[in-house]
Amino acid sequence: MAPPFRRGDMVWSYFPFAETPDMPARTRHAAIIVGAFSAIDASRLAGPGASVGAAVAVYTSSRVTKFGDNLPIGIIQVPLDRARQNKNNSAFFIDTRASDP
Repeated sequence: MAPPFRRGDMVWSYFPFAETPDMPARTRHAAIIVGAFSAIDASRLAGPGASVGAAVAVYTSSRVTKFGDNLPIGIIQVPLDRARQNKNNSAFFIDTRASDP
């Protein structure tokens, strides 16, 4: 069975904050799917507990001033003009950094 997501899909997520990586956030945020795996592939990668498949997503936020002028490695800034090309109403950044468990 094919995964319900494809690479590049935007999804709503309760992506956790770095301060509490084991707890979902209270508000939803957009995330971008960067990988989607069938149940067979997910169980091969993550073990038998992943029997329904898996998706890998990166977090987005419209708080573009969060980091100031010095963006950390793994943060991708999407300025307003580029965001509007993709039908977004505001600039945002993509956080590709893995949360520390």
